[in-house]
Amino acid sequence: MARPRQFEQEQVLDAVTDTFWRSGYEATSAQDLAKATGRGRGSLCNAFSSKQAPYEQTLRHYQQRSRHNVEQLQQAGPVRERLRTLLLSVLDADLGAAQQRGCLATNAAVDQAGHNPEVKALVRENFGILEKGLRQAIFRGQQTGELRPGADADALAWGVAKD
Repeated sequence: MARPRQFEQEQVLDAVTDTFWRSGYEATSAQDLAKATGRGRGSLCNAFSSKQAPYEQTLRHYQQRSRHNVEQLQQAGPVRERLRTLLLSVLDADLGAAQQRGCLATNAAVDQAGHNPEVKALVRENFGILEKGLRQAIFRGQQTGELRPGADADALAWGVAKD
């Protein structure tokens, strides 16, 4: 029985994301994407109108990770522990990888956002997702007394989301 098309699309997008994440936009070639996905270059050209299209999809796909991280912050339990767990899991994932890749959104900001308005918008949107989630968690922690009530939740969230 054939696998559903959605499953195949997710696998291709995961492979494309990993390739851009490891190498960056400029250093990734069509051949690199073909090799990573197991698809022919012609097949990829038919699926994507340009190299820019899968890169933008990669950034949208990465936003799902950010949304997932924010969902983890919103779960029941001590806010301080949720924040600690999130930050440590992000660090552990990168440090435990064969190649340290850093934050894809930050990489895209440095690599492409300065001269590509669509990438700039996607990077800002990603940081906005994280900032909002962190701000809400910090505010909730302040309300429960876990975190200093006098600290500026917006400033704290902005500092963590951008670093």
